[in-house]
Amino acid sequence: MTTRSSDLWFSDGNIVLQAGNTQFKVFQGILAVRSPIFRDMLAMPQAADVELVEGCPLVHMPDEEADAVAFLNAIYHPSSFPSYPNPTTLDTILGCLSLAHKYEVDDLRRRALVHLSSGFPSSLKWLDTISTTKSEEMPFPWRRTWDPAMKNSSVALLRLIRVANVVGAVWILPITFLQLSATSDPLTILDDLTAVDVLGPLREFRIRFNSMLLAADQRTTIAFSDPVDVAGCTNPPGCRRARLLSINELQTRMGVPRVARVAPLRLMGHAQSILERKVNSGDLCSPCGEALRVAQRERFESFWNSLPGLWNLPTWPELEVMKNDALGSNIFV
Repeated sequence: MTTRSSDLWFSDGNIVLQAGNTQFKVFQGILAVRSPIFRDMLAMPQAADVELVEGCPLVHMPDEEADAVAFLNAIYHPSSFPSYPNPTTLDTILGCLSLAHKYEVDDLRRRALVHLSSGFPSSLKWLDTISTTKSEEMPFPWRRTWDPAMKNSSVALLRLIRVANVVGAVWILPITFLQLSATSDPLTILDDLTAVDVLGPLREFRIRFNSMLLAADQRTTIAFSDPVDVAGCTNPPGCRRARLLSINELQTRMGVPRVARVAPLRLMGHAQSILERKVNSGDLCSPCGEALRVAQRERFESFWNSLPGLWNLPTWPELEVMKNDALGSNIFV
């Protein structure tokens, strides 16, 4: 049974679009001006047997209903999808991005990419800042405009990956893959992939998943054993004991599948928190704490820098160039 969209049913409209079970009565001229795909389609002669709704031609859109609602609202009610840094939702972003890309509405596509990219830093500096700073206090362009909790949902993450692959927003994939790795059982999620997914970026995720975990584990397991000797250590026996206890605590943590197997950044963060606790309690002397802190940070940065390559993606600087080219110089329109 079809229903009419209450917000997208204009009494003087001259075309009816239908996505799923919802119909939208809108204006051909606006569609033609905004989208060259619709312009070319509407320029074709109308078939004699075309289906009519209230005297208007009916066009079926082979798109998800929710995506069509977001896209058409952005076309006919621009305030429904304002420019960055106004708040929006991930569903609205992905709906607008998918169809703006498909129907070549370039300004809307770019606006959606700006909103989407605000949640995916390509720099470790900004990743650290985002994790410790409220979104509204972040500088542009890292002031996220949508709810980051969505990234904890495997369904949302899979959709993010699919849309990013289609529209070419590959700069969000390293962090999205990492987020997918932190879900409860990422490889089980991938067991039901469609043929399109298997041939797309999720194929790379499956193939390279264990390599990514190994790279993270290699950098984490030596968190308290390297460097071995620290110049200026004020309590060698006590610091050795504190290091051994820290290694045992970290290894115990790594033995918990939910943490060790699928959350490398969280595990590295746990190593850092153990270190700070040992220094603050006096179990580790200040020189040892600083030496281990520097070494851990270097390994963290090494893992971060290697992350795109672990997924067979371009380097972070290359991804940043791709993003800047797609977003343009003015992100506020």
